[in-house]
Amino acid sequence: MALLQYRNIVNYEAQQAAFEDFLEKFKTSPEQTLTHAIGQINIDEDDLSDEYDFMDEDDEAHERRQKEKAVSKQPKHKYADLLQKLADRSIDEVLIELDDLYENDTSEGLKLVESIETNTKHYVEVVSRAIDNKMPPPTTGVTFKDDVLDVIMERRQARNRDLLEAAANSNDPEMAENTFPAQLTRRYTLVFKPRTSDGDKPIKALAVRQVRGEHLGHLITVRGIATRVSDVKPMVQVGAYTCDRCGCEIFQPVNDKQYAPLTSCPSAECKANQSKGQLFQSSRASKFLPFQEVKIQEMAEQVPIGQIPRTLTIMCYGSAVRKVNPGDVVDISGVFLPTPYTGFKAMRAGLLTDTYLEAHNIIQHKKAYDEMIIDDKLLRRIGAFSQSGSVYEMLAKSIAPEIYGHLDVKKALLLLLVGGVTKVDG
Repeated sequence: MALLQYRNIVNYEAQQAAFEDFLEKFKTSPEQTLTHAIGQINIDEDDLSDEYDFMDEDDEAHERRQKEKAVSKQPKHKYADLLQKLADRSIDEVLIELDDLYENDTSEGLKLVESIETNTKHYVEVVSRAIDNKMPPPTTGVTFKDDVLDVIMERRQARNRDLLEAAANSNDPEMAENTFPAQLTRRYTLVFKPRTSDGDKPIKALAVRQVRGEHLGHLITVRGIATRVSDVKPMVQVGAYTCDRCGCEIFQPVNDKQYAPLTSCPSAECKANQSKGQLFQSSRASKFLPFQEVKIQEMAEQVPIGQIPRTLTIMCYGSAVRKVNPGDVVDISGVFLPTPYTGFKAMRAGLLTDTYLEAHNIIQHKKAYDEMIIDDKLLRRIGAFSQSGSVYEMLAKSIAPEIYGHLDVKKALLLLLVGGVTKVDG
């Protein structure tokens, strides 16, 4: 009996063209640019010195400042500028905000945002191809001062361009198949930031026990407290091998946590000579990705009375590593995916699979002072506290708020905290 088959009509070429148009033409309003600039404010002690005076500016500096101010008021191509920084190797992460895509989604029938939210893992590759097509040339070339990986990547991209041009001129499609895999030439990780609201209704983070089987493959946001964080380890993304007979370089893309290394050479030369060349893995030519495993647990207020808190495994790759420490309360957005059991567990599990969340965006609830974003709301709260006249009592009550009373003891602890000298390591 044949299995029931259903062909889902999805035009991936049209969606990829829509993504390319979005990356090239999307502009941010001056208000959004100003809000982002306020979040990047970092006041240092050197900025408060009296050595600099605006009256000491000459006319040229004043005109330059006026031009920069006029340019800052104009709308900016957010993602086009981001791709230019990516080409110049100044950043290694591309963050696509679905709020921006939802505002710019004018194509009827494509449903770009809905497609990403329901099939995120596949659309990471679709949008990555759009980024590769719209990647601008770098403004600075590779020099001897750059990293070794930058030099290797530059040569790989140049070889791909030469092979594609030769294949187009000679009408030989087999030459285009000899290019390096796309995963090997990408120097970035693509992540999605979910929408903050669905129309007028804000989207709230889910508790761990609210994550169901219907969320598999979807982009979701889960709130919890980190209980365990593993060390950062390298994970193979593309394995490179060298044949001892023909000298060909073989590449093996790895998409799972487990893989079987290649042993025999699959090149056309070895097949023509009917020789099984032995492959040796080359770590220098392979591509590795930082990997970290995080365990999060339900918050105390999310656990029903008499029940045990549930946990969820988070897999962090690339730029998402080292962003969570044990004890942090976080909102983690990512793709909820299944993974089969391996080893002896697979023999007993049968058709059962384990689940995990592949992290895309991490929001800390309690940020460090150097990571805090200074916005208008925070400035107004600071001004209100400074004018209230009861800052001393507020700070004392903020110490162990779950313990009622003992205000004198809390004030003594507060004075001990702020009355000492500055601690300088070393």
